[in-house]
Amino acid sequence: TYSTEAAQRDLGFAPKVTPEEGMNESVAFYTALLKEIEEQKNEAKKEKNGKKQ
Repeated sequence: TYSTEAAQRDLGFAPKVTPEEGMNESVAFYTALLKEIEEQKNEAKKEKNGKKQ
């Protein structure tokens, strides 16, 4: 089981966020990162297309 008590036993301290909160933060972070990368790719494509003309 993933619990704060188990984490405290294994790590010697209690984490301040639950595993669910940590997962949600990670998902939000990587989702934002992917969006940023996609936007950069699209901008690079636009620049290339603009130079060809």
